[in-house]
Amino acid sequence: EFRRVLFRSLCWLLAQAYFQQGRFREAQETVERIGTDPALSATERARMLHFAAQVRLTRGVTDLAAEESAAAELIASPDPVINSYGLLWLSGVRWIQGRMADTLEIVDRAAVGFGAREAQADWDVPQPMYRGFVLVELDRDEEAAQSFEGGLHQAERHGSFYVSWYHLGMARLRFLDGRWDDAIAEVRAAQEMVDTLGKPRRGDATRGLLNQAAIIAIHRGDRSVVSEVAAAPPARIGIAFYDYLGPWAQALA
Repeated sequence: EFRRVLFRSLCWLLAQAYFQQGRFREAQETVERIGTDPALSATERARMLHFAAQVRLTRGVTDLAAEESAAAELIASPDPVINSYGLLWLSGVRWIQGRMADTLEIVDRAAVGFGAREAQADWDVPQPMYRGFVLVELDRDEEAAQSFEGGLHQAERHGSFYVSWYHLGMARLRFLDGRWDDAIAEVRAAQEMVDTLGKPRRGDATRGLLNQAAIIAIHRGDRSVVSEVAAAPPARIGIAFYDYLGPWAQALA
């Protein structure tokens, strides 16, 4: 029994390590392999299921009807922690659907169940980031800034795959409220981050950050950026929510 518990613990850490490296498929396969262990407690199983869903949604593997149905099973639990895992899972579905007011309400309900728990090395669930991006869409800028700043502080203290996403959130916010120098400062802060493995990670927000900087430069009349963006191949449209910034920059150019 001790060996089985140790194996599950090591697999969980391995899945987290894969995720932090941007190796999403391996992270998903690892956590799904241990998630079927009948010896898992109900809370452990909920954590595994939620993490697998978090990876799928980050990858863009989105059978939203199936995701919502599975999340509903956890939400039905009377246990507040299991319920909160289900709510976070559902919030990802609502975000992809563009239902921002619903997303905010669900994220806040999940936060009540989890309490004051912060992001940790083995629990990288960026509730403040989700909340910040939703608040930007709802034009609640002051609250969005508070969410991004608080979440970034936690992420820098504990380490997080989503650090560059927090900076992109602040850059987007500062662009929209006209504080363009501050937006560029956020882009530069993200670029100065050093990956501990010494190589870029798939799924970080670098592409979005660069496109946001290009949009600002084009608005400011930087002809070199206009020429560079206009001459580039068609902007990539992938699964990342910020991919629309590439076509936006090209359209302006």
